[in-house]
Amino acid sequence: TIFGPIFGKPSPNVKNVERENSVRKSEKRAARLIVIRRRKMRKHKLRKLRKRMKFEWLKVRQRRELKKEKLFQAELLNQIKDAEKFSAEAYVASKLRQATDVPIPRFWKGKRLPQFIIKQKLGIE
Repeated sequence: TIFGPIFGKPSPNVKNVERENSVRKSEKRAARLIVIRRRKMRKHKLRKLRKRMKFEWLKVRQRRELKKEKLFQAELLNQIKDAEKFSAEAYVASKLRQATDVPIPRFWKGKRLPQFIIKQKLGIE
């Protein structure tokens, strides 16, 4: 029997075993339920948050897009200004000057030397 001989109380060994068994069973069942319940609550709270914050987030998104649009327009204006500054005559003149220039050699008598020393040896400048 589960009751001890004295005063009809349950014996301590049997009580501990029964308690451990019941705890194990309830833990296994409840653990999964708690996980499911938490997931449902998170989903519920997220849904509420989205409903509550929908228009605030929309404002933030619109401000962000407006800022991007302003930066893009400013960049386009800068490109237009650069294009207006461009001179085809000056560009062609610089390219012709580069084509007619004689490059300074990098080597002097088989040795690689800095430009300024080679210019001194050649008597340029």
